[in-house]
Amino acid sequence: NRGRTFEILVKPGWSPQGAARFLALVRNKYYDMVAVRDDQNGFAHFGVARDPVNITDWLNEDIPEDPTLSQITFQVGMISFAGNGKPKTRPTDVFIVMPDVSQNMLHLLGHENPWETPFGFIKNVNHTAMSEWFAYNDNDWPDFGTINENGNQFEKEKNTQTDFIERCIVVR
Repeated sequence: NRGRTFEILVKPGWSPQGAARFLALVRNKYYDMVAVRDDQNGFAHFGVARDPVNITDWLNEDIPEDPTLSQITFQVGMISFAGNGKPKTRPTDVFIVMPDVSQNMLHLLGHENPWETPFGFIKNVNHTAMSEWFAYNDNDWPDFGTINENGNQFEKEKNTQTDFIERCIVVR
């Protein structure tokens, strides 16, 4: 994200399956050089494979649903796997709750979409700085469908403003 570094504190007690899956993807370098998209609804998404072949290994592997923990309410800076509108659709795409999220969108998380459970949060981040991380002009967002089909190189050539996560590592 434009030369910035951020740490994600993973909380397995919040979402055991989500935390384990995220750490497995990180250890396998899945998130290295993936594009990041601010969806203009208060979420920054990443997780579309840089290489279309890479995603097929993970798409066929179901991630069991985590229990909905009602005592954990989504807040700015939390990270979760993104469901595709129904259970068992959380293969690789994650989202970070950004400062411009609406209260209505926060309510949907974990309540109307119970398969979306936070597994961690961005550690020691200033919300003002965070809101500037993935800023795009209208219609300049990365096209995840195209990246899914053609890989990152197409997006790099088409849209020079696209942000990429350079490297994602596990630190103990």
